[in-house]
Amino acid sequence: MISIIIPTYNNSKQLINTIHSISNQNYDNIEIIIIDDASTDDTKGQIEKLKNKKIKYYYNVDNLGTTQSRLRGIKHASGEYVAFLDHDDFWINDKLTIQYECFKNQTLDFVISNYIVNDLVNNNHYERNMNAFGEDFKYNIIRNPGPFFQCCLFKKEFLLNNIDSFDNQSEPSEDWDFFISISKVNPRVENINLNLFEWNLNDNSQSSDYYKEACAIEYIINKHRSYIKKIGGKKILSIHYRKLASMFLYSNDFRKMKHYYTQAIKENKLSIKNIILNIICFMPKNIAYSMLKIITNQIK
Repeated sequence: MISIIIPTYNNSKQLINTIHSISNQNYDNIEIIIIDDASTDDTKGQIEKLKNKKIKYYYNVDNLGTTQSRLRGIKHASGEYVAFLDHDDFWINDKLTIQYECFKNQTLDFVISNYIVNDLVNNNHYERNMNAFGEDFKYNIIRNPGPFFQCCLFKKEFLLNNIDSFDNQSEPSEDWDFFISISKVNPRVENINLNLFEWNLNDNSQSSDYYKEACAIEYIINKHRSYIKKIGGKKILSIHYRKLASMFLYSNDFRKMKHYYTQAIKENKLSIKNIILNIICFMPKNIAYSMLKIITNQIK
């Protein structure tokens, strides 16, 4: 059995659409575990109307966040395998079947897939290819965020053995933090070179709050700093600091922006990009802001 865990908060309409997309899966040995994170809308009533016996509904008295809701879902999961889906995302119809088949012929901890990003904020649509993560998961995950929980199918035993890798302080970038953490135990992973999941980025998405996202990335980089440096070297760490500085630039936090441009050049003093960006930081604030916003678009 596959246990499908869906954290949700005040989005009953999208949640029902997501449940319908699960019902279209051609793999039907499933249970749907909905963790209602203290919603104040009609989520419970809408779920009851479905009269779907595969659904298990749990309500958080307090708003705990996505990570704690996923952990609660794992606690109640009966399946040998676990998949995660958010209340506004969708799988293609044979996603579960394709990934489940991978476990039959080899010993794996989880299977990932490519996915489509529907950026409804900027009216953009593009594919994220995860092949590199299937080939060298550890190196690629410390370089860039890659898989989302939603594009994976996990052995439940693997999740239970790595339960400490779930860290609510890393929200809304908890996916990247989790996958960096589990890379340290050398997981057995395979990528399916197909788009099996569609991620909808909209105004209600956690990741649409850019400053909150920047703070989460800051937390993750500082948390895994030594590990990133060990696997990727000073150059990779410097690039992370430079990207983080740019995020704070666009969040109008000049102090943190300057701090992380300084950290970037400390790790890679020979980088022309780092030298230019740090020189600009010492210019008058309004001039520096204008120049950096132009330049960072060119040399990220």
